[in-house]
Amino acid sequence: MDRLSGSPTDQITGVGEPQTVRQCYNCNYQVYSQCMYTQSTSTYCPDPTDQCGTMKVLIGNQVAFSRSGCIATAECNRSSVAITTGILRTYFYNSTCCETNFCNSGFSIRAPQLAFLGVLLTPTLFAML
Repeated sequence: MDRLSGSPTDQITGVGEPQTVRQCYNCNYQVYSQCMYTQSTSTYCPDPTDQCGTMKVLIGNQVAFSRSGCIATAECNRSSVAITTGILRTYFYNSTCCETNFCNSGFSIRAPQLAFLGVLLTPTLFAML
C-alpha cells in the first residue's frame, strides 16, 4: 500500500532495485471452505520478502482451522508446536508458502472435477427449460 494515499503500488522503491509488492489471498479464520471474520479477501504484503501462504492449525490429526495471507519467509514450510495458557494448551500448526501473487487461494478446479460438475448439473438445467 502507498502509505500516503492508501492505494496499492506495484513496486517499492528505495535503495537498490525496485522490489515487487506481493499480493496474497487473505483469510484470518477459515473453517472448511468458509472464511470468517475477515473484511478483505486480498492483501498487499508489508515486507517485500514475504510470501503468500497458508497456515493450518491442527488439534490431534484434525485441522481445526486455517488462515491465509502474507507469511515471513523464515516461517514458510514449517511445522511447529505452540503451547499456550488458554483452553487449547497445546496445538500444532504447519505452514506452506508460494511465491506468486494469489497463489495461496486454495481454490482450484481440475478438468475431471469440471466435467463431473457439468454432468451433474446438465439434468437440472434441462429441467428448468
